[in-house]
Amino acid sequence: MLATANDYIYLSGWDFFKYFSKYRGPFLNIGQAVFRYLASSGRKPLPSDCERLFTLALVASRVFAGLAQANNLPQDRTLYLSFAGPIARILLDQEWPDISN
Repeated sequence: MLATANDYIYLSGWDFFKYFSKYRGPFLNIGQAVFRYLASSGRKPLPSDCERLFTLALVASRVFAGLAQANNLPQDRTLYLSFAGPIARILLDQEWPDISN
């Protein structure tokens, strides 16, 4: 398990889960792209191998910007890292079969 109780508490405090289901599919697409990229090295990556790149890919995505706007976050990509990390860890824990498929 990559996600911690603090990840869930942090995102809950910002009401992220209110909008999470709307963004689940696009976030999974990003996770799958990260998985495929890392797997192209010839070694099937583990969830922990994907965490850092998945976090950065989320921050750079328009999808994440939409979620941030829905949650009224400041337009600051540095701040986005504090949200993208927990989202990446939660998705890698909960959705690994879909991400790695």
